[in-house]
Amino acid sequence: MLTRFLRNGLRCIRKRRDRVRRRLGLALFDRPLRQRGHPEVPETWLFIRWDGKLGDAFVTSWIYAEIKRHHPKARVEVLTTPEAAWLFRQTPGVDRVHLCGRRPSYAALAALARSLGRVEVLVHFVREFKMRDLFFIERLGPAHVASLDDCPRCVDLKMGARTAHRHMVDKYADLLHLLGIEVGRIHYSIPSSEPQAKALDRIWPSGPVIALNPWGAGRARRMTDESLSRLLEAVHAGIPQARICLLFAPDRTAEALAQCKGRPWAFCFRQSRHILDVASQIRRSRAVISVDTSTVHLAVGLDKPLFGLYNPDPVTWTDWAPRHAQAEVVFSLEPHPYDINSLPWDTLPALLQGWWAHKVLRPEGWAC
Repeated sequence: MLTRFLRNGLRCIRKRRDRVRRRLGLALFDRPLRQRGHPEVPETWLFIRWDGKLGDAFVTSWIYAEIKRHHPKARVEVLTTPEAAWLFRQTPGVDRVHLCGRRPSYAALAALARSLGRVEVLVHFVREFKMRDLFFIERLGPAHVASLDDCPRCVDLKMGARTAHRHMVDKYADLLHLLGIEVGRIHYSIPSSEPQAKALDRIWPSGPVIALNPWGAGRARRMTDESLSRLLEAVHAGIPQARICLLFAPDRTAEALAQCKGRPWAFCFRQSRHILDVASQIRRSRAVISVDTSTVHLAVGLDKPLFGLYNPDPVTWTDWAPRHAQAEVVFSLEPHPYDINSLPWDTLPALLQGWWAHKVLRPEGWAC
């Protein structure tokens, strides 16, 4: 109880600090753009993705190729972290990747802005600009700024109210429509790399496999050992004909191996070290079960039936829900604070069984 109280107190302090910094940033750096009116054929695009979130990057991976399909001579660049740069360098349509740390100094931001040259459309789809965002935009001086934050004067392509209550894919599609690009059928771009394909082939069962990821970012989306054990048993009880491949990040190797021990119907790929190793396992699987994290979007991008485990967060759900006709979602029961461990355990085996019968064995196809 005391821990929760302290955690909530720290969260409130951070929110107040962020509000003060935002007001200061608006007062010091927010300037209206010199150029108004939408460009008919934008020639230079810069997408800010310095949050480094791979799941979000998968969901928006189609945008760059779509721009190039309509305007082959357009220059499309991405600003991201060194950790995520590899993904954007493999994403179709991206001409150049610029690097920026997660917490850059203002001097580093100023130097970066000087090095980028002329930018016609800067796209930074966040709900609220921070002071560093406003400083960077003021120093860069783009012709147009697109954002979900409608408040700053520097934002002339205001997409917040315009695309409220719509999925993130639709928000970006509406921006492209506004700039003269009509979006067709959307497919996420998932890089393919099979450096350990032979090792996977040696351990992969011949029957149906369900890939399961119980660990998301942050405490609210991370299963405890007890909850994971219950989930594994629930999946096995509801879908006994399938083997379960437990997905994990390198720092979860010991927990994954311990959970598979004594369960002959569950296994791990011990050599898994990278998100591309996870993608390789999902490609071989019949279906995916995952908490709300990048694995969800990998499953959608690879056209796999999905059983998603989500907290009842309406904002996250609206923006990032899995767009797949073969997706089933179950929400946790604890909203204050969110906790993925509070699933409807009593009904979970039946829900899994119904998903397997109606969404996996009798697929209906899907379209974004």
